[in-house]
Amino acid sequence: MNTTAATTFITQQGQWATWLSALLILLVCWAAGFSLFRLVYHYFSKWAHNTSTYLDDIVIDSTRYHIILWSFLIGLYIAGKTAPLSAKITAFIGQSVLTLFLISLTIAA
Repeated sequence: MNTTAATTFITQQGQWATWLSALLILLVCWAAGFSLFRLVYHYFSKWAHNTSTYLDDIVIDSTRYHIILWSFLIGLYIAGKTAPLSAKITAFIGQSVLTLFLISLTIAA
């Protein structure tokens, strides 16, 4: 019987449902961040423009698109913990997510 590499991988791993759930977690977190950006940003920007200080305008404008990235990074971290990966890869994903978050936070500030 001749099997393909994909079939062999799935049967050897036997964890395609775990991979699928990790992908679903990543997509749901990204979609939630995008929805949060679209819904909340509109209301906060209106509120900020009506206040007397410009500090809130600066904070809202500087974090404008970072919300989507941050929600994606949260999803990537959770998906990395959910997926059947080795401890080294999971630790690398966690460190990479933290590094990207800090870089994004620095750019936003």
